[in-house]
Amino acid sequence: MLRFWQRRKDDPRVIPPSAEGADEGAARSSEQGTFKPGMQIAGKFSLQRLIAAGSMGTVFEAWDMFVERRVAIKLMHPNFDRDPSMIARFRREAQTTAAIQHPNVVTVHEVGQRRDGTFYMVQELLEGESLREYLAPRGRLTEHEAMTIMVPIMGALIAAHRRGIVHRDIKPENIVLTESTSGEIVPKLIDFGLARVHTLDPNRKLTLSGVVMGTPEYMAPEQAKGDPGVDARADVWSVGAVLFELLSGRRPFDGPTHQTVLIKIVTEPPPILSMFVDDIPSAFLEVVQGALVQERERRYPSMQAFRDKLVFAYENISHRVVLAQTMGAPLDEVEAAPTSRLSTEGIEGGGDVQELDPADLVLDEDTVTELDEAIASLATTTIATVPRSEIEWRDAAALFPGSPPTAEENAAFDALGVNALRDAEAHAARAIEASSAPETIARMRLVQAIARRWLGHMAEARRAAEEAITRLPRGSTAYHAALGHLVIASASMGDGARIAAFVDELAALAREGVLSEAHIVTAGRLVVALVRAGLPDRAHDVFAGAQRLAQRHSVASAFVFAWLDVARAELALHEGDLIAYVRRIESAVENFTSAGDMRNACLQRCNIGNAYLHLGAYGLAVAAFREAQAIAEPMQLDFVSSLLANLGYALAHMENLTEAIVVETAALERLVRQGNRRGEGFVRVYLSTILRLAGRTDEALAMAQQAMDVSEGVPAVRACALALVAGIKIVQNNVREAFTKATEAMQILDRLEGIEEGESLIQWTYALALRVNGAEEEALRRITEARRRLQKRADRISDPRWRQSFLEQVPDNARVMEFAAIWLGER
Repeated sequence: MLRFWQRRKDDPRVIPPSAEGADEGAARSSEQGTFKPGMQIAGKFSLQRLIAAGSMGTVFEAWDMFVERRVAIKLMHPNFDRDPSMIARFRREAQTTAAIQHPNVVTVHEVGQRRDGTFYMVQELLEGESLREYLAPRGRLTEHEAMTIMVPIMGALIAAHRRGIVHRDIKPENIVLTESTSGEIVPKLIDFGLARVHTLDPNRKLTLSGVVMGTPEYMAPEQAKGDPGVDARADVWSVGAVLFELLSGRRPFDGPTHQTVLIKIVTEPPPILSMFVDDIPSAFLEVVQGALVQERERRYPSMQAFRDKLVFAYENISHRVVLAQTMGAPLDEVEAAPTSRLSTEGIEGGGDVQELDPADLVLDEDTVTELDEAIASLATTTIATVPRSEIEWRDAAALFPGSPPTAEENAAFDALGVNALRDAEAHAARAIEASSAPETIARMRLVQAIARRWLGHMAEARRAAEEAITRLPRGSTAYHAALGHLVIASASMGDGARIAAFVDELAALAREGVLSEAHIVTAGRLVVALVRAGLPDRAHDVFAGAQRLAQRHSVASAFVFAWLDVARAELALHEGDLIAYVRRIESAVENFTSAGDMRNACLQRCNIGNAYLHLGAYGLAVAAFREAQAIAEPMQLDFVSSLLANLGYALAHMENLTEAIVVETAALERLVRQGNRRGEGFVRVYLSTILRLAGRTDEALAMAQQAMDVSEGVPAVRACALALVAGIKIVQNNVREAFTKATEAMQILDRLEGIEEGESLIQWTYALALRVNGAEEEALRRITEARRRLQKRADRISDPRWRQSFLEQVPDNARVMEFAAIWLGER
């Protein structure tokens, strides 16, 4: 995952444990008379050095002799071998940590029991420093650093809460800042020793009423009172307390003794964060304050609500240019916000867009109540839910109660569920061959549409989806699954006219009142297709309607949220807002994972690598793409071709041109076979660029011209191809043709009001074409405007190091800045 701050491997703050420290740890271990370095546990773990010692056990760095890797092993003290409560707590920590399986939660490799009856737990070895250690020399953090650390931790807690697990001990000491292989800082949540598991079994209870468990300074009031009914809202408070400390440099409650702190938490209102911080907008601080509400019923109802509101507030302060139609706006700004650029015709109409949960809009109670009542009055009907991705096709089985699926059909459904795409397609074909029943054909054409889409057979996927739509009940979840995959296939084939027509279909369904959560999913898919077809205004309108529908019906499905995240990310990328893009894609990955959609989760991970490309971090991009390739290729997913295309482009910018050409050519062959014209066009653009870097100008020109030929329905690709041709023509001194091609490319860019990539290429090429044709004054105006627009995009990147990389490491961006400085006499 992309992080917007990094620590170099040679950073002096990263100090390895000294030998002296290890000796001291060994001494402490010896005093306890238990474990020492050199001992073997379970016949395969060799203890290396003491990491930590506590009341329940000790943690050592160890060497796993079987797997040959360094691990951390937590060993229960032998004196607890006959203490059922301690044994239960130790096992619970292992079970809860292992159950969450989130990238920001420490990984549990193994749990075992020693001969003396005590348990041990083997975890990944986290190398880095705790948040406490990171904070100490700094005093306080910027809102940017705090968000970078805490938003992933909040994501980990959302995953825990969905499994009924409440951590109950969130504090800076239990957050470790590790470094990934690609150099990113990855925060990890540790120590679920006090976690509470909510269960329906009244006899399963490990916390006694009135017993205070946790760290006082970060306890919620109900936790401080020893309330046995502590739930996820206690973690909301604790995260709020940690954020309070990160931003202000002081804890919300402190005192000379634990008892003093507990009394303050229970009897005193929390201090106002804005009284201690004057360099962060109050709107952001108020969101943090909202987590520290003493009455838990008035606190944020979930970590998801807290995180969404925090991200929304941060996006509004990290850059002033906000997509009002896309991102929503606080209620007190709605009247001043620009209205939708289209009329209010659409799924649910355009206009100003608000966030999904009305409680996430403002802190004012009266306003929230009024909004809740207004939305409740609109939601006169309920809509079918789509909590998990497989509901999309499983719904088809329940649509025809008089004609239940055959064994072959069920086998097709099951194969699709476990990503056995070719098996799913084969089972579906046999089911259709064995039965001419329209219900069977409807169900199995849907299966084939989905399987073929992921296999990259877009033309076949489109045909199957078209037939499924004609046979499935209009507006049903299965109908929308077919329609959504028809949208994806049509977009991949560059059929812009067909994509625009789908907007009318969604609008018709809305007018007829045939609505479901699947309707929102289709809208999300359609937004992506519209942006890529060069219709961003219509995409904004469709997204506005989708958000309104989700808001009115209090949608809570992870699968629906994932597609809203993807749609919002695509709009943000179109506007050049890389920070919002990455955050939304990260959220989409998390929501797709929660919804059991591993295919889309993997696809969005590839998009994270694509964000590295946009930022000029080519080494990180290569690492991200290779990691995603290792997952996607065994699954035989269609986007491997696009992944290879981006990988080749990144390799080229690292001057590995030979491998780049091989990888890019392989991607091109795959996309041509798939009939993915948009992808083919972009790969030909990439390959043309790489060939030119390799000095093979004639081949580069031919490849760019071929890109023009295949991109008639994909204006963004055509504009890039035209610019490449123009650039080569300038080198060949064919300045008139260069001007013609560059002008057409610029006209497309002006019409689209920006494209997701290639904008700088088009602008500097057009300015250069003007200059070599003698239009000096217009060339200066154009390059000045290009620099202004580029700088505006860069200003949205709050981290100065990423901003600098964006301007200096992306070659086309660097060329705009260089031309502008030289032509305007600034150098």
